[in-house]
Parts: sequence; C-alpha cells; structure tokens
Amino acid sequence: MTDFRLDDLARAAGTTARNVRLYQERGLLPPPRLVGRVGWYDDAHLARLRLVTRLLDRGYSLGNIGELLHTWESGRDLTTVLGVEQVITMPWSDEDPEPVTLTGLRDAFGPDFTAEEATHLVEIGLLQRHGQRYLLPSPALLGVARELVAIGLPMDAVMRLAETLVEHLAAIAHDFAATTSAGLDTGPSADEYTPEDVKNLAQLSQRLRPLAALAVNRAFPLAMDRESVALLGAAMSEGRERSESSGGAGARPERESRGRGA
Repeated sequence: MTDFRLDDLARAAGTTARNVRLYQERGLLPPPRLVGRVGWYDDAHLARLRLVTRLLDRGYSLGNIGELLHTWESGRDLTTVLGVEQVITMPWSDEDPEPVTLTGLRDAFGPDFTAEEATHLVEIGLLQRHGQRYLLPSPALLGVARELVAIGLPMDAVMRLAETLVEHLAAIAHDFAATTSAGLDTGPSADEYTPEDVKNLAQLSQRLRPLAALAVNRAFPLAMDRESVALLGAAMSEGRERSESSGGAGARPERESRGRGA
C-alpha cells in the first residue's frame, strides 16, 4: 500500500490540495491517518478521490455524489466498498501523469499556442488543471502532438485531430462497455443501480481492461492500413486526371506509334 502526503495524493488524482480539503469537509473523503502533525493518505483515499473527480466530470454535484456514496456504503462492509472503488477507478493507462506549464505546451505546439487552446484541451480531457500549472494524463500523447507539429502540421489542425480522436474513442469506449454489459447481463435489473450491480460492473471493468486495449491496438492499425492505401489511390487518381487534362496521356501513344514505325 502506498502512502501519500496531501500534495502527492492530489497530484496522483489529477486535482489540487484545495479540492482534497473541500471533499474532506463535505464528507466525500475520509480523513487521513495522522502521524504527529502529518496526515498520510493511502490507496483507498486515492481510489475515492478519483471516483469523486470522475463523477464531477460527468456532471454530478457534490451533493449528488455525497448521496451516491452514502447509498453505496449503506449495508456494505468497508473491504467490499474499498475493493470495488479501487477496481472502478484504477487507471486504464500505465503512464504516470506529468506536470506541464503553458511554456512547455508552447514548446510542443508552437508559439501560437495560448491559454485558450489549453482550456480546450482541458475540456476534452487531454489536459487537467493542477493549481497554476497543468497535468498531462498521457505524456506520450503530447509527444505525438510535438511530432505532428515538427513534420509541418499546423497547430489548429493538430487541435482538431485531438478533438476528433477523443470524440471517436469516447464513442468506442461507450459502445464497448455498454454492449458487453448488456450482453453479459451485468447491468441493473431495476430502474436504479444497486450495490450488487455496482460490484458486478466493477468485476466486468477488471475483465475488460486487457480485452478492450487489445481490440483497439489491433483494430486501429488495420483501419490505418485501409486509409493509407485509399489516400495513395486517391492521390494517384488525381495525378492521372491532371495528366490527362493537360494532354500528357495522349502524347504517349503517339510517341509509341512513331517508335514502332521507325
């Protein structure tokens, strides 16, 4: 089990120390273990904090989240509650988030990158606010953006590509989760989720991790292969049409005819 100080816990969850204190005051997060004057948090605190922040991202209010947590904890033993929360909130990525400044983002995207673009990346989930700086959930994605800019793709095109990527992957993730949940009959049997439904979905989430990652990792190269061939074919077709319109295609048979008659 990992021990965290307040700032370390906030950084690991992609939030701020101020928010952690707020969630504690609202009863959404258990108090830390005190050793002298120092408060220590553990993996259970991190799981709960991630759950709270993700529910907030989904549009729930702090009051709604408090009611959900109270309902979920009612009649459940602590081990079950913590175990399910850790499974649900475990990151699917094995990357460690990294802090980054606006200057660092300009280095990656170019001098035209502004705070407005950073805000847009926060809105689509590729960047998180962390105090006066930002947090990169996936540093590797920033590396991809840097390379795209380096090969000459305009910054606004990279931003559009990022937005499209997030939009389509979100749809894929939703369909994958919803379809498997419905097909395996792990969804709620009534109008509302019960604690047992949540536990079943947590177990499904754990089983889906390697399958979903493998599906996307193998399917995307196949799709890119088709798109690359289609792009090359379109370019060759356009080049042939230009050649024919300029008379280049008609000149070749004439030269060949002269060669045969010589």
